[in-house]
Amino acid sequence: MLNIDQIKIEIDISISFFNLFNTGKYIDLRGLPDITETLEKIELNSLVEIKEYRNIANFLNQIYDIFSKNKQNFDKNIEEQFSHFIYHREYVSMLYKTISIDGEIEDNATLSLFTIRKNINRIKNKTSGTLSSLINKFGKYLSIDRPIIRNERQCLAVKSEYRSRVKGMFVGKSDSGSTFFIEPEKLIELNEELLKLKSDEKTEISKIISHINFETVKRLKSIKNNIKVISYIDSMIGKANYAINNKGIYVTPSEQDKKIFFNGLRHPLIPKSEVIPLNLKLNEEGMIITGPNTGGKTVTLKSIGLAFLLSHAGFPILSYEAKLPYIKNIFTDIGDSQSVTQNLSTFSSHLKNLKIILDEANEYSLILIDELGTGTDPIEGAALGRAIIKRLLNKNSILFITSHLSEIKTYSIEEKRLETASMSFDVQTLRPTYKILIGVPGASHAIEISRRMGFDEELLRDAQNNIGEEYIKSEHLFSKMANSFETIEEEKNKIKMKKYEIEQLKKQYEKKYQKLKNKEVEKLDNETLKLKNEIRFLKNEVYNIMSDIKHASNQKNTDSLKKNLKKLEDISNKIEILNKKNEVKNSYTIKVGMDVKAPGGTIGRVISIKKNKAEIKIENSPINLTYNINELIPTKKKEKINKVTSFSNSSTKIPEIDLRGFTVAESIPEIENLISDMLFSNFNKGYIIHGKGTGKLSLGIWEYLRNCKEIKSFRVGKPNEGGTGVTVVEV
Repeated sequence: MLNIDQIKIEIDISISFFNLFNTGKYIDLRGLPDITETLEKIELNSLVEIKEYRNIANFLNQIYDIFSKNKQNFDKNIEEQFSHFIYHREYVSMLYKTISIDGEIEDNATLSLFTIRKNINRIKNKTSGTLSSLINKFGKYLSIDRPIIRNERQCLAVKSEYRSRVKGMFVGKSDSGSTFFIEPEKLIELNEELLKLKSDEKTEISKIISHINFETVKRLKSIKNNIKVISYIDSMIGKANYAINNKGIYVTPSEQDKKIFFNGLRHPLIPKSEVIPLNLKLNEEGMIITGPNTGGKTVTLKSIGLAFLLSHAGFPILSYEAKLPYIKNIFTDIGDSQSVTQNLSTFSSHLKNLKIILDEANEYSLILIDELGTGTDPIEGAALGRAIIKRLLNKNSILFITSHLSEIKTYSIEEKRLETASMSFDVQTLRPTYKILIGVPGASHAIEISRRMGFDEELLRDAQNNIGEEYIKSEHLFSKMANSFETIEEEKNKIKMKKYEIEQLKKQYEKKYQKLKNKEVEKLDNETLKLKNEIRFLKNEVYNIMSDIKHASNQKNTDSLKKNLKKLEDISNKIEILNKKNEVKNSYTIKVGMDVKAPGGTIGRVISIKKNKAEIKIENSPINLTYNINELIPTKKKEKINKVTSFSNSSTKIPEIDLRGFTVAESIPEIENLISDMLFSNFNKGYIIHGKGTGKLSLGIWEYLRNCKEIKSFRVGKPNEGGTGVTVVEV
C-alpha cells in the first residue's frame, strides 16, 4: 500500500487527467504498436525482423506526435509525466531513412548499398536484353519462350532434341527429361557478376542491421523506460474514463480525521441498473451492522473495503461524496474458509483469521468481519465476539462488523465507541431494501425470509413457538425501531428536497432582482426584448427618413417629401402600437403641471395630456417634446438630472446629457434618445458629458459614435465647452 505522500501525488496526477477528459479533451493512445516482445528479443540477442525495428520508430514517433498536438491542453502534472518520455529524434530519423514502410532496407540506407543496387539493376537490364535476343534467335528450339531461373542462374528451357543447337553450360533438366536448362555462353559472365553483386548486397544489409541493432541496444534501457511512462499515462487515462463513465470521485485519505462518510457509495462489480447506493457516516471507532440475511450486510462490508483499497491506491471510488481516514492495512474475515485438507471447520477457520487480526491490528488498521460469533454456540459465540470487539477498540482500529447475535446488537448500543446500524427490511413485501439505517439495530427476520423462500406455514408456526418470549420481544422492538427510524429518514429526505427547491427558487429570484437592479429587464422577458429591438429598428428607420426629408427639403423635392412624411407617419403608428404592447402599468399617475423625467434623463414639466401622450416643456429650453405617458417618471428637481443646457455663451440652448456615473451599456440608450431629440428638434449639435475619470466611459462612447450612421462627426470639447470631459456630436 502506498504511503500518504505517494497517495497524494498519485491522486493529484489522476485529477489532472480527470479534469482534462471531463472538459471533452482526450489523449488517444489507441493504435500504438506493441514493441515489448521486440525489445525482449533484442535483449536476448534473438533474431529480429527488419520491420520490427521500424515499429520501434513508429512507437516513439506516435507518442511524440500525441504530446505535440495536445500539450497546449496539459497542466503541469500531465506535462511532467510526458517529460519522462525520451523521443530519440536522431535514432527515429535513422530508422525511417533506413527501413521502408514495408519493412525493407531502403536503397539509400548507405552509399555502398545504393551503388550495389544500382549495379544490380544495370546487370539485370543487360541480362534481360540479352535473353530477349537469345529467345528470338532460338525460339523454335525452346519448350518455354521465357527465361527460367535454375540454381540462381538465368537459363533457357531447350527441347532435349535441340540440346546441341544452343551453346552454353548445362545447368539441369526437367523431371521428364524432355527439357534441358542451358545457361547460354553470353549470360555466364553476366550471371556471375549478378551473383557477386547480390552477395555484396547481403553483406551490406547485414552490416546495416548490425548497426541498427547496436544503436537500439544503446537506447534499450531508455526505450523500455518509455514503455513504462506510456503505460502509466495509459493507466491514468483508464482511471479518468472509468471515473467519468461511472460517476466516480478521487478521495485523498485524511491523516488527522478518522471520521468516515459516504454519500452514494456503490460496489464497482454490481451493474449500474441494479446497484443501490449506500449512505453511511461513522463518527465513532466502529460500526456493528445487523439485519436480515440477504439484506446486503456483506456487500456493504465489501463496498467499504474496496473504497478504502481503491482510494489508497490512487483510484477513483464510486461515490458522489466521500471522506475517509488514512490506513496502512486492511484485515478481513469474510466468507467460509473451511478446508478438509487442512482440517479446518467453519468456526476454526474464522478463529484462525481472528487470531491474526488480533495480533497484527493497530490504530492504522481497517477491520471487516462478517457474521462475528457464528459457527458455534450462540451464547459462547456472542461472549467471544464482545471480547474481540473490545480488544480491537482498545487498539484504536476502525471496525465494521456484521452479526445476528442479540448480545452483540445490545453491546453496540451500550458501547459509546460503537455506532449501531442495520439493513432495512420491508415487512409488507417481506423483502430487504438494501438500505442501511444508521443509529438503530435491526431484526434478523429469519421467519419472514423463510416464508418468502416457500417454507410451509405449519413449519414456520412451529418455529415461531420454539423462540423464547424475550427474544421475540427484543426482535419485535428492533424491528419497530428500524421502521420508525426509516419513517423519520424519509421525512428528513423530503425536508431536504423541499429545502433544495426553496434554495433554487431563491437563487432564481436573486438573479432576476440583480437584472432589474442593473436595468436588464429585457433579459427577464424574451417578448420585452423582442419589442425593444423592433422599436430600436423603427427608430433607426426614422433617422434615415429624417435625413431623406432634410435632403428633399434642400432640393425642394415635394414628391419625395410627401412620400417620406407618409413613411414617417406609418412608422410612428407602428411605434405607438409596439409601445402599447410594451407598456407596464405604473403605480403612479402623470398629471398636468407635474415635474417628470423623460427617457435620456431629460427633466421637464407636463403642460398637456391627450390620451396616452404628454407634452413636456423641457427645463431651461424653448423646446416642447411629446412622450408616451408610460415613459415618464415623476421626479423632484433636486434629483441628479441630465439637464438640457449649454456651455456656450450663445443665446441658443444646445441639447446635452450628463452620463457621469453611468456604465457604457447604460449610456447607449441615453445617447440614442439625445440623437433622436436632436433630429426631431432640428438641432445639429449636442453635448455628451462623461467626465474625465479613467477614460473607460469616454472610449466606449466614442466607439459607439464611430459606428453610428446618424453622427456626422464628433470631437472633444474645447476648454470653454468642458474640455476632455465633454464630447461634442454633430448629426
